[in-house]
Amino acid sequence: MPKSPFQKLKLLYIKDYLNKYSDDTHFVTVKMIIDMLSDKGISAERKSIYSDIELLRDLYGLDIISPKRGYFYLGEREFELAETKMLVDMVSSSRFLTERKSARLISKLEQFASVYNAQSFSSQTFLRTRVKNENEAIYRTVDEIFTAIYLDKQISFKYFRYNAKKRKIYSKNGGEYTVSPFSMLTDEDNYYLAAYDENADIIRHFRTDRMESTHIVQTVRRGKDKFDAQNYLGNGVMMFSMYSGKIEQVTLRFKNELSHVVIDRFGKNAVLLPADSEHFDVKANIMISPQFFGWLCGLAGGVKIISPQSTADEYANYLKNELNLYQ
Repeated sequence: MPKSPFQKLKLLYIKDYLNKYSDDTHFVTVKMIIDMLSDKGISAERKSIYSDIELLRDLYGLDIISPKRGYFYLGEREFELAETKMLVDMVSSSRFLTERKSARLISKLEQFASVYNAQSFSSQTFLRTRVKNENEAIYRTVDEIFTAIYLDKQISFKYFRYNAKKRKIYSKNGGEYTVSPFSMLTDEDNYYLAAYDENADIIRHFRTDRMESTHIVQTVRRGKDKFDAQNYLGNGVMMFSMYSGKIEQVTLRFKNELSHVVIDRFGKNAVLLPADSEHFDVKANIMISPQFFGWLCGLAGGVKIISPQSTADEYANYLKNELNLYQ
């Protein structure tokens, strides 16, 4: 009897079947594998299944465990269950991914677990409750940015914000920005492009979900010396919500009970210098912005700007303007 044309796919079908329908609490049997292969037009005998399992285990390296003769399940996988769940949570809670893109990515991640464990990915329910991006073109935008960086080219795009009527308002009266892309950054669930703007002669940040009609320009990137000179990604400058501004070395005095807040924001390498029995000081290079001042406000009097005085005065004016809204 001639062999089925699908006979050469036998090992692949067994591998996929184990991956999908087995785990440490769900086993597949030799009979189940034979029935599965039969549905695909492949004939198999019990003895050949044992040989196939050994090939997948010894030569291919699959961690196929047999708790008893004739029963099998896939042990170690490319991603552990906890790792897959963590990735699913990150995707579902990400604001810069649209609901459609999030669902598609989660569906792909489920393939790294058995169908039984995939059912436990309850994080999918967040897709209907979490604020999600609506820009479906974000994948194409990110792809264009990375391609431009690889090719050492500039990019052009339109940039927008929403007004009170939820309508798009384009910067530069609808004109395009042309910049030299250098890096992608994440901050507070948003994805940003760090790029050199030759017209303004500065490094600027653009939220990728607010970029439209992104395309590569056949012009070599500019501003490499500025980006390298700033050692942008490793100069220890603390930014808040990716807002640009002047960089100052600021000394902040915190109440002792806010040490965990400081470590969360500045990292474990931050130096906490005792100021008195109730306070400690932290020195940091900070990009001064309204978002930085807003962060200080959120600490409810638990922090004070010690120096420079110009930044302390700027913060005082910020507080006065906020207070004027309620007088």
